[in-house]
Amino acid sequence: MIPSYLRRSFRPCLRAIIYLEDRQTTTTFVSVHSRTSSGDSLLLYLLDSNPELPTVFRRLPYAFIDTTFSTICQSDSWPDNFWVSTEFQRVIATKEKSLNLFLRPPRWIIIYRNQHLIFLSAQEANNLIDRIKHLCYIQKSDEPPVTTARLILPRIRRGQSILLAQLFVFSGTLYFENVEEQRAYCQLLSLCPKPRTEEEEEAFEKDWIDMNGFVSNPKHRRQLQMNQGQFNANPIRFVKQLIKNRNKSHASILSYVGSIILNSRKLSFN
Repeated sequence: MIPSYLRRSFRPCLRAIIYLEDRQTTTTFVSVHSRTSSGDSLLLYLLDSNPELPTVFRRLPYAFIDTTFSTICQSDSWPDNFWVSTEFQRVIATKEKSLNLFLRPPRWIIIYRNQHLIFLSAQEANNLIDRIKHLCYIQKSDEPPVTTARLILPRIRRGQSILLAQLFVFSGTLYFENVEEQRAYCQLLSLCPKPRTEEEEEAFEKDWIDMNGFVSNPKHRRQLQMNQGQFNANPIRFVKQLIKNRNKSHASILSYVGSIILNSRKLSFN
């Protein structure tokens, strides 16, 4: 049975994670199919031989439900270990209106057992941070915790930190710290912007690379050593609209991301 104090004090997401951490289980995430109002989607179940643990996590594209982004985010292109809590997705209910204006910005994430990344609401994160600290204290382990809470912000100016290329896209980031981050971003979106190598210029002349830098053919991507691409269709429209939503303004062409998606050109770091 789930302890009664967990039922009273925390939302379902917190009850599920905290209960597992309290028990120090070896529970893993399991993806199963379940019919929802939007069709077949992968749901996250926390399994600990306890049927009372609720299903409270959805794959990341669920964050875009009932927005115009849901039709252009290419839901199958996001990592299987990226999740949102249903509380993170929950916003103001409106009738016959898009929820774009109420899309919750990604600010808090839980790294669960160093394997899964979960976006939470601020209230969920605040409660969980204190609980994680308490667990670390009572366990008195010299090992770093395998479940941690982190604050992330979209990099809309130089000097801000962020984690993965997928988070660059999801959070509406505009700036990179170095060329490696820039390369990872372009690879993720299957973009090959200028300046290009001689081989890439030849590919452009063969129409392997379109005018805004997107490489659509998987065979051509492999030949250009673009092996990290996750979007099958051109994602630039989606990225532009998401940046505008996250930052309340269009991407500046003077920013690293703005130059890539508006001018198909990588800015130098000199």
